[in-house]
Amino acid sequence: MKIITQIGVRNGLLKYHIRLVCSHVYSDAGVNRAIDGGVKSIEHGQLATEKTIQKMADNGVWLSIQAFETGNKYYPKPLSPKGAILDGAWRKTLGYAMKHKCNYAFGTDLIFAPFAASGQNYMLYLFSEVLGSLAALRVATSGNAKLMAMSGERNPYIQAPLG
Repeated sequence: MKIITQIGVRNGLLKYHIRLVCSHVYSDAGVNRAIDGGVKSIEHGQLATEKTIQKMADNGVWLSIQAFETGNKYYPKPLSPKGAILDGAWRKTLGYAMKHKCNYAFGTDLIFAPFAASGQNYMLYLFSEVLGSLAALRVATSGNAKLMAMSGERNPYIQAPLG
């Protein structure tokens, strides 16, 4: 795993004219470092505080969060003792994002793992418990498309708007 500094992120954004940098980070300190470095999408972020989510909203940073929650057939228990801290934390963090009008997306880290597809569908169901069914579908489709459209020229489908 390579850790990139704030200066490294900022220099990369400037040098390569990159429009979107995503940071896979859980902790509040990591999220703040990423925002300060110019990152526009936080992948995970389950441990971000309300103050940090407000900062994300103020800076136009997206929260791409996954519904990590155990006690079901897909995820009966945390994968590790260290991972137990994430169990259900997404609900509070998503609530902060909704309260502060921070852009949020349905995190899809499991998309390329065919064996995990039904678990990902279950995560979308969990989103519907918080957002309602229609809003959850919007987030996972056109909402996620807005985030993907930020990739600019790297957008694989430029003939029309995504979503």
